[in-house]
Amino acid sequence: MPRFVLQPLVENAIRHGLSGRSAAGTIEIAGLVERGSLVVRVADNGVGLDARPAATGRGIGLTNVRDRLRILYGDDDRLRLSAGQQGGTIAELTIPARRRDAAASCDHDEGAGELDGDTSLRRVRVPTWLRHRSVAIGLAWLICGMLWTQQSFLYLVLRGRPGDASWRSIASVDMLSAFIWALLTPILLFVTKRFPLRGSALVAGAFCYAGLGAIATLLHVFVWQRLTSPNVPMFSPAFTATFVVDFVLFCVLVAVGHRGVLIDWLRTREAAAAALHAELADVRQRAAKLQSVPPILLRSLDGIAETVRHDPALTERQLTRLADYLRIAIECSDDRGVTPERESALEAAVSALRQTGAFSLDLAIERVTC
Repeated sequence: MPRFVLQPLVENAIRHGLSGRSAAGTIEIAGLVERGSLVVRVADNGVGLDARPAATGRGIGLTNVRDRLRILYGDDDRLRLSAGQQGGTIAELTIPARRRDAAASCDHDEGAGELDGDTSLRRVRVPTWLRHRSVAIGLAWLICGMLWTQQSFLYLVLRGRPGDASWRSIASVDMLSAFIWALLTPILLFVTKRFPLRGSALVAGAFCYAGLGAIATLLHVFVWQRLTSPNVPMFSPAFTATFVVDFVLFCVLVAVGHRGVLIDWLRTREAAAAALHAELADVRQRAAKLQSVPPILLRSLDGIAETVRHDPALTERQLTRLADYLRIAIECSDDRGVTPERESALEAAVSALRQTGAFSLDLAIERVTC
């Protein structure tokens, strides 16, 4: 589906369907492929079409959805609203069914109400056996332990100070550190999920996490020191680098635990940017239409000024037609913008002005030539 086509349908069901209920409401979203078309239905058990209040506020709206679908797929009736059998409203969307790769390339090129480029967030496909948290955590820290071991061994060899240390002895120390972090990781991920950093408590939460990071670092160094070097003081220079690395690892784990919050924030920003882009396109369209009003108004006034000298009755009709045109033009500046119906009404109003002789494309040009 094109991006942000389903969202306005759900928003419309909430705002205009369920808002009139005294009890909780339900929205059902269903989709199926039928005779080469993708059919998506958004049904609510709200107040129904007849009892819905008038649309208020700004947003993408059903009109913009219809305009986008007409641009992408032609003039067919792609979006229909109907009453449900058990009450409420059903919005049914029908578009050509496409494969995901074809849809992605088409969305990239459509350029109507979309951001430039493919900015949607896509899930990375992960094997099923890696979706188990214990397996993923264990494998991740196993890899980290192996990397630490290799780095420590290469460092000693390059400095010419391997001494009696072998790769196996170094691995036993570094893998033990990784094992301790593997035990702490589920606890830290649970804390980040239970107490995420968001909203007004962001600063206070950051201080709390800083304190928790200090506790986790001290706990890891203490356990590691007692198991590997009980004769070396924990706050000796031998463990200085370990404190720094442990605190950095804690920050990384907190960031991993907040990945869901970050993705939700990014998707919200993406949706807001796309909605703003659509509104800007609508405003540009309205501005372009309103910019055509002054020339027509001036030319009409020129024609009326010629008529008022010899035919007052015709002048009255011309002023009435001009008032009709201005009323429609001013309506195009409201939240609905320039709809196809208003576009047709504007063209009809200009045609009526021409028939009365008040507006002529050649009138102003002839005056400039003279």
